[in-house]
Amino acid sequence: TNLPELTGSLLWREISFFLTKKKMAASSAVVSPRPATIDQFSSTAEKEGWLRDYGLRIDWAELLTLDAELRKYSDDDGVVDWTLPGSRRAATAACLKWHFGIAPWSCGAGRLVPVLPNRLAYLTWIRDELCPRLKRPLRGLDVGAGASCVYPLLGAKCYGWSFVATESDDEAFRLATANAEGVPTIRVVKVESKIPPEIPRGGDFDFSMCNPPFFSDDEDRFGACGGSERPDGQRATASRTETLVDGGDLAFVRSLLLLDDDDDHQRVRGWTTSLLGRKSSYDAILADLKDRETVVWRSSSFTLGRTSRWLVAWTGDPTLVCDAFHFTVTLETRALIDRLRDFLTMKKYVVVKATGDDKDEDDKDEADYDVVAGEDGIVRARSKSKANADLDVTQTASSVNVALAFEDDRRTPSVRAIVASFNKFRDAMPGEIARTNRRWRRKRLKGDSSSSETAAS
Repeated sequence: TNLPELTGSLLWREISFFLTKKKMAASSAVVSPRPATIDQFSSTAEKEGWLRDYGLRIDWAELLTLDAELRKYSDDDGVVDWTLPGSRRAATAACLKWHFGIAPWSCGAGRLVPVLPNRLAYLTWIRDELCPRLKRPLRGLDVGAGASCVYPLLGAKCYGWSFVATESDDEAFRLATANAEGVPTIRVVKVESKIPPEIPRGGDFDFSMCNPPFFSDDEDRFGACGGSERPDGQRATASRTETLVDGGDLAFVRSLLLLDDDDDHQRVRGWTTSLLGRKSSYDAILADLKDRETVVWRSSSFTLGRTSRWLVAWTGDPTLVCDAFHFTVTLETRALIDRLRDFLTMKKYVVVKATGDDKDEDDKDEADYDVVAGEDGIVRARSKSKANADLDVTQTASSVNVALAFEDDRRTPSVRAIVASFNKFRDAMPGEIARTNRRWRRKRLKGDSSSSETAAS
């Protein structure tokens, strides 16, 4: 065989790769003990720790040993040559196949290749920071899933979540559908509208997520770090529909926010979330959210390598941020209702209807709450003011449990006021209802003192 022809062939790369691996083994190179797929973890804690640190633990030498397609992009030293077109796509496919058991998978040539550590960071944030109380599998909406459909695939595999994935681009929809084939918990839906995004009806989602196009035009794209050349001289590959939208990511996320104000559009009842690629867009969205009393919001950011991303989330449902509370007390239902009514007329805790300037020592006024015991055993406290929290109160043999009640069609003008009201109740109600706080201790001391003076006289 002609040696120059051999050295330039795929066979020679395979031979070089094999010899390099033998040399590494001979020098007692340490190989990561990490299992080949996520399914091999024996405990939830181990799996969650691995997912959080996934980007730091990828053993490319191991993947090259396992994956013949990825070996086509290795150099003579047995290392992935990232300057070769298609190398990143092959690397992502290898990671999905060998680490997560997701195969076959393809995002198509010239399409956005997902960076898996970034995608996992987004999913983990939703689970740990937004929905930690939900112990069941979550139901999510991926707005603009793209050809890769990677968020639903990872969410279904790693956490057992179900997804509806929307896509407006014909080719991306075809590829996403193929990638999700055989996964019963993922449904890919073709939509017509890109901005404002089209939300499928009939979906009671715990959250929505979105990785929007970052740029408004080609000049904007190539002038930003996300569109510039990498140190290896390569540009990030992506289609125009994946990277460009009028107004960029700021306009796209604002269109999501405006859906909450439009009764003609379907809204997400849980958390609406989005990734942002620019700090300026992130700051502008935070300013918009701070001006809205109708939502509560959360934000975060992460940096992996040289890439920073920002996350925002908001919801109009205050029950998602108000945990039920309980306290120890033994009362008859009638006594509980009386004490609850008494508490709910105290101005320092409740927004009440003013009836005059006269106040008694407890700063009470006309009751603003209707307190009624239902046949189901739940005591319902409903305020006439939308600034107060509605309550569902239940009893056990030795305790009282208090939960925030909220009807989605109420369209309260101030969700934040409801959250603040409920937090006040959580801090003050146990001492007032059980009569163990400072005010009741002073009353008891005053009563004991009066009794002693009467006995002495």
